[in-house]
Amino acid sequence: MNRRIMIRYAEIALKKGNRHLFEQLLVNNIKRTLEGIKCSIKREHGRMYIVNYEQEELICSLLKKVPGVTSFSVATPTTLDLDEITKKGVEMLNELNIITKTSFRVETKRSDKNFPIKSPEISQKVSQAVLPQFPNLYVNLKNPEITLGIEIHQKEALIFLNTTRGIDGLPVKSSGTMTLLLSGGIDSPVAGAKMIRRGIKINAVYFHSPPYTSEGAKEKVVELATVLSEYQNNAIDLYIVHFTEIQKSVQKNCRDDYATVFGRRYMLRIANKIAEKTKTQAFITGDSIGQVASQTIQNITAVDQVAQLPILRPLIGSDKNEITAIAKNIGTFEISIRPFDDCCVLFAPKNPITKSSLKFISEEEKNLDEETLILNALNKTVCLSIRRGEIREHPFFEPELDSNLT
Repeated sequence: MNRRIMIRYAEIALKKGNRHLFEQLLVNNIKRTLEGIKCSIKREHGRMYIVNYEQEELICSLLKKVPGVTSFSVATPTTLDLDEITKKGVEMLNELNIITKTSFRVETKRSDKNFPIKSPEISQKVSQAVLPQFPNLYVNLKNPEITLGIEIHQKEALIFLNTTRGIDGLPVKSSGTMTLLLSGGIDSPVAGAKMIRRGIKINAVYFHSPPYTSEGAKEKVVELATVLSEYQNNAIDLYIVHFTEIQKSVQKNCRDDYATVFGRRYMLRIANKIAEKTKTQAFITGDSIGQVASQTIQNITAVDQVAQLPILRPLIGSDKNEITAIAKNIGTFEISIRPFDDCCVLFAPKNPITKSSLKFISEEEKNLDEETLILNALNKTVCLSIRRGEIREHPFFEPELDSNLT
């Protein structure tokens, strides 16, 4: 009998009447993630199973990044006979070549309650049969290094060693679509990843100011977007907005200490247009309250004023250490710390305002030709469609086709 990869999910199982919709979405997402790899997916016993597969190691590495997957194990089926179960467990432990003292337990789940032996007794009997054959194993029920898992079903038993954690959460697209304001820093990629884990499908917008921001800065953001794509079926759209003219106009016509606030307000005005065309339902930012001058409550309020959609800030109560830990875990930290500054850093005032006046902002922005600045920026915006690491570039905005956006 062939091995299979047993996939567990937790939060989805609580969805009651809508559970089958979430399960089907998770199946579809797994299929997209594993596209091009020989395998089949089936559902039974409140589990999903990948069967008839090749490239086991690759499949397991990809499953770690699928939102909705709580954990998974590579399992071997056997008959509903304790001797056969024990025999299979011994075979699997032999493959580990245990030569040092190692803690161990047997853990049984009996989904078929008609099976005559209860779970604790199965675990005890198998453990008593296995331990004499492995002198370096000793029992530790609370925190073992090796767990021999047994699941009892109606027609077969499944045996496996250890369990690999997934990222849990909800399947991508189960909670809608949103636009991430992505910079080259540490915070915004983490904000995007947290929302993907909650079932959001994201696209991303990056504001680029050549020649003041380098190609290295843009390439860094493209890599960050590519990493995020791995958590949502290996696909993401990244919109790169030409922001130079807006920042130069703000620098020339507005009070210097308000430059960052004006810049962020224009970012959101442009994001409004992109969200309208792409039909996303909210914005995501990496703001953390009080972390920098632009993230005081007064400045956040001033920026939010121009948004036409809700702005979600999943990091708002997190400190830098918490955010950095997540960035390292998801694989964005080393990219984010490369020494290429984005437009926010390069055009930042020496003494930025921390308590914006909405009345002053309204008057000061009259010095800017809002409609022309936004139109010019959108005319130069390109979309990078990233699919499995392959990038296809196309223009986002054509005035004669999209005049309704202006």
